[in-house]
Amino acid sequence: MTTSSRPSASGHFNVRAMTADRAVRSEEKPARLTVVVLTFNRVDQVLDTLAKLAALPDRFDIVAVDNASTDGTAARIAAAFPCITLVVAPANLGASGRNLGVAHVSTEYVAFCDDDAW
Repeated sequence: MTTSSRPSASGHFNVRAMTADRAVRSEEKPARLTVVVLTFNRVDQVLDTLAKLAALPDRFDIVAVDNASTDGTAARIAAAFPCITLVVAPANLGASGRNLGVAHVSTEYVAFCDDDAW
């Protein structure tokens, strides 16, 4: 099966294909970088950002931290991106929610990305 990480004519990415491709890439040598993405009640923006991160050709892990959103963000991330580590904060911790993500990182390097980066 051939998949594309390019957007369709409507501008949407094939998230399932990218997630499957990311799972295949995860069988390669371990990543040295993890990108931690923090979000709060911005489900559409974070799904778009995660899709674009997942489509990148570089090998890195992704940890998404849901800062106790009330708009279904965690469920939508879990459904769309099963290969991404999802951490759900018990309350909105603000920027310090990134620390929850870092606690789930095992790579040598960590980078941070806002949920509306794209």
